[in-house]
Amino acid sequence: MTGAAGHMGLEAVKLFAENRNIHLKLLILPNKSERKRMKPYYNYANVEILEGDLRNIDDVRKGVNGADYVYHLGALIPPAADHFPELSEKINLGGTLNIIKAIKEQDNPDGIKLIYIATVASMGNRPAPIHWGRTGDPIRVGYFDAYAVSKVKAERAVIESGLKYWVSLRQSGMLHRDMLRIIDPIIFHQPLDNHIEWSTAEDSGWALYNICSIDLPDEFWRNMYNIGSGPEFRETFYDFTKTLFAQIGVSDIHKFFKPRDFTTRNFHCVWYSDSEKLNNWLNFRKSTYAGYLKSLNIPGYFHFLRFIPGGIVRKVIFEPLSRKAEGTRNWIENNVVEKIKAFWGSRENWEKIPEKWENFKINKVPKTVMLDHGWNETLRVEDISINDCRRAAEFRGGECVSSEMLTGDIYSLLKWKCALGHIFRASPNAVLRGGHWCPDCDTDVTAYEAQAKRNRFFAQVYFA
Repeated sequence: MTGAAGHMGLEAVKLFAENRNIHLKLLILPNKSERKRMKPYYNYANVEILEGDLRNIDDVRKGVNGADYVYHLGALIPPAADHFPELSEKINLGGTLNIIKAIKEQDNPDGIKLIYIATVASMGNRPAPIHWGRTGDPIRVGYFDAYAVSKVKAERAVIESGLKYWVSLRQSGMLHRDMLRIIDPIIFHQPLDNHIEWSTAEDSGWALYNICSIDLPDEFWRNMYNIGSGPEFRETFYDFTKTLFAQIGVSDIHKFFKPRDFTTRNFHCVWYSDSEKLNNWLNFRKSTYAGYLKSLNIPGYFHFLRFIPGGIVRKVIFEPLSRKAEGTRNWIENNVVEKIKAFWGSRENWEKIPEKWENFKINKVPKTVMLDHGWNETLRVEDISINDCRRAAEFRGGECVSSEMLTGDIYSLLKWKCALGHIFRASPNAVLRGGHWCPDCDTDVTAYEAQAKRNRFFAQVYFA
């Protein structure tokens, strides 16, 4: 397992380590922080802790050698990934390529199962009425989202790896015990009406554990799934913020924040229309929302916020936070045109946001539009044919260049052409079930508008 020291990883490690029939190898970074988090497991006879770096193939080999299951959780995540985009690419894509290479070097690559953690960030901005999403929806990364770019490329590498057993789990926004410790300008990057189906770290940990404790059929593998904790965990960011601060006795967040502190676009998250699929396979949903809230680690000084006038809290903590380098107020006050355009559309749009909460409204029951994928999704895998690929390509403004395909073989590469004329190779699995399309266009935000004008599939998310 890579990324074992993260919130999801730690929840999974707790379960794996207690099963003495499992020998667990963990690749962690050689630093004090990760060693501290792994401290409880150094004395477990069935746990082997390796220090290394995903970017080093020899370090990766030490973990993969002899493994039956390879859990690839490790990644550079926001906000660090936003600050260091080149490093994000080297770790998130480069590390995944090293994992795939190390598996293929084994004597039994067809017997090794790869579990890759992808991200909801690959779906990009999904405002109402397209706030419900499912696998197969268009890949669309956010502007300035280096993390999403690197993870989209890495997921594609897994899908097209040629490995016999792999699965990509698209992790939603994850609730963990330290949510109140995230004091970073990134909290203002979310629109208040952003629709989020959270997954708790505990549920994600159970999903990982159950993959190797349940005898899963071949049908489960070589597919992409969304991880979500279900209906109880679907809410808007505005309601979530109110709920979170209520845990420290703050009943009115309006004194801490202003509507104009927050963006109106260019983030990610959706309510999943298909998160039941993974739970039907793995039965991982153990959490309740009330239980999660009780588990929160609340920083000591937070308990005093309810006794301090809200205006002072805003002036001392949250307003300065919004004025930091990646803060929303900083972008407005310093006229950072590229960020203003990306996160509001224009300065005029930001100025239209009400200054006062009494003039601010969120549609609690917005209209819903489910996206069209351009092919018959009810087909069984064994019935998917070249004609389905042609229909999907035409809907995307392109062409399936390959003249033939063995019906039901959705894993072999075909040749395609996108609306902008790029020729590329991709499996029907990646295109039809994964939402991937042209590797040049999927992560090139500068070409999104040109693509959307020719690609009806992509236009559904771009022009929303």
